[in-house]
Amino acid sequence: MSFQRMQFGQGFDTSVMENPIETLVNLLKEELTVSDDDGAPIDGVVSGGWYDKKIFDSKGWQVTVTSVSSDRRIMDQGAFHAWYEGLYSFNIWIHDKRNVNYTPERIRWDLTQRIDDILYRDMFSPGDVKYENVTGWRDIDDSENKILRSEVKVMTYYIKKRLP
Repeated sequence: MSFQRMQFGQGFDTSVMENPIETLVNLLKEELTVSDDDGAPIDGVVSGGWYDKKIFDSKGWQVTVTSVSSDRRIMDQGAFHAWYEGLYSFNIWIHDKRNVNYTPERIRWDLTQRIDDILYRDMFSPGDVKYENVTGWRDIDDSENKILRSEVKVMTYYIKKRLP
């Protein structure tokens, strides 16, 4: 996994600074699929930010990626390297429709497991990210609006070098 580059951070080599949200969204966009009970794919959307209820007019699910927290630590004397840790939240949104060829609960479980599989497979991929770890998930349903929601938390770790 290689994060998309982003221009920020004074005094550090911005050519290796990355936008983890954009990278995580792109990783899932490429590979996240789920099928109904007959094996037909169910269209969905992966994005940053918060869910859009209008998406459920034409799609069966949405996954959003947001930043929860981040931390930077200097690793050595002279501050030549900084260690970054970021906690990100993957929110899985399913509209609770009952007139479709799948149960929303199964689709939510399948998406949760697929996200875990994709991240686990790519957790040591070459690139600037040294490690990513699914720290757990929880269900947070909104029965009033008929939305099933699960939240998957992911930690990422990477190093950035200071400019000479």
